[in-house]
Amino acid sequence: MADWRPIIDGVEGGFSELPEPICGVGKLGLVPKLTESLNNLPFLVCGPPGCGKKSLLQIAAKDANLKVKGAYDLGHISSEKKTRYDDLVKVLNRYGGRLQKNLMGEKCLLLLYGAEHLDKEGAALVRKYDVVLIASEQTVSLKAAFGDRTLWANRLTRSEMEHSL
Repeated sequence: MADWRPIIDGVEGGFSELPEPICGVGKLGLVPKLTESLNNLPFLVCGPPGCGKKSLLQIAAKDANLKVKGAYDLGHISSEKKTRYDDLVKVLNRYGGRLQKNLMGEKCLLLLYGAEHLDKEGAALVRKYDVVLIASEQTVSLKAAFGDRTLWANRLTRSEMEHSL
């Protein structure tokens, strides 16, 4: 009897390409700190929705001569406030949890967003990989694993919001 395995194992749907960074969105003063932190992976970027975390990371990655592969939504492999550990391991191994060169010779970086879904075990696992986590809030689990490796993207002021629109 043949061993039946599903073609899609449930982790594929969370990966997405990122659009080009939006010029003027986010606190551009954070870019040098992000660029410096990219030399010492992993780290966590926290900030409210819409403050430009992904755009700023793409700009910083370009400054650090890294190519952003895309971003993986950890919410896709999570239920409530917990990420499925086995699926997290698959994502990290399949989509490049290690800095490595692609066929074009570019070093590629993986962003994981929705990091507030990680529990203590998942956050400790991700701490061993070369990735950038993005979260809207710093949970107890994230603080325990990344308290010393967290950058904050502050809420945009009214004038910054008007300028970016």
